[in-house]
Amino acid sequence: MCDAVYGRAAKARKRAHAALELSQGRDVEYAAALALATAGDSAESHALADDLKERFPEDTSVQFSYLPTLGALFALAHGDHAKAIETLRVAHTYEFGLTGIAFFSGSFGGLHPTYERGQAYMKRRQETEAAVEFQKLLDHPGVALADP
Repeated sequence: MCDAVYGRAAKARKRAHAALELSQGRDVEYAAALALATAGDSAESHALADDLKERFPEDTSVQFSYLPTLGALFALAHGDHAKAIETLRVAHTYEFGLTGIAFFSGSFGGLHPTYERGQAYMKRRQETEAAVEFQKLLDHPGVALADP
């Protein structure tokens, strides 16, 4: 994910694929999907999101954090900022909870929905709303400890 965020798309794709070769677990699959989507590979990320949706229909982390975050990234990639915000609405309830991935990785992923919501507001030129979302990241640094 760090490689994707910092613009090293090819390296992010390579590392995501390497992780998927080692495990098809829920959290690995989400992290790979997130990195791939951030690196611009929405087709493969979409396939991973579909797999998560099918395999984990009752999983709280998947349904209320992972899938909404990926859905928002897909919407943002298509310029649909309003859809991104709407997709993330379900994540509000669990916003400060630690997802499954957070427990094994030092708090990675805890505020991804919040961050992507802030991004969507910025792209809609709703700076005040974006600032509220980004302030949450600053106010809760322990929830996003391992995120770039």
